[in-house]
Amino acid sequence: MRVVLTESEIMLAAMTGVMRQVQNIALKRKPRNGAGNYNDWQIHVQGCLGELVVAKAAKVFWTGNLGRLDQPDVERLQVRCSHKSDGELILHHYDKDKDIFILVTGVNGTHDIRGYIRAKAGKQPIHWRDKNEDETPHPRPAFFVLQKYLHPIEKFLPQIVKYV
Repeated sequence: MRVVLTESEIMLAAMTGVMRQVQNIALKRKPRNGAGNYNDWQIHVQGCLGELVVAKAAKVFWTGNLGRLDQPDVERLQVRCSHKSDGELILHHYDKDKDIFILVTGVNGTHDIRGYIRAKAGKQPIHWRDKNEDETPHPRPAFFVLQKYLHPIEKFLPQIVKYV
């Protein structure tokens, strides 16, 4: 499902991402999961763009949840993003099994919602990666769910938002 954001929507998401990063700096929060500091700003802006994409597609208001790290990203949904069109949905051991995660890919306001999966279904050994193909340690061990394992979203997004 392709979603194109307007210039104003891109600005809203980008500024919310900037505010998240400034808040992290002020509160001395460290990046999670071995992400490092080299792309903090990008991660927050990209994440906010993805969240706004899901909210727009579901026709619900997006709050940005600034400072509310314990809250879902959009209504009852969690959103994970990748700039790669073949990106994978990343899950971690601490993600709540009952939560539904949506993968959004894209850049610069043109994004595709690739599908969804409940965390428990995605946190299976088949998806775990702690080494790269050359057997070197993976910089970010986690569950990497390929798009082929995600459920299609088009017909189900409004129901998922209401009834999760």
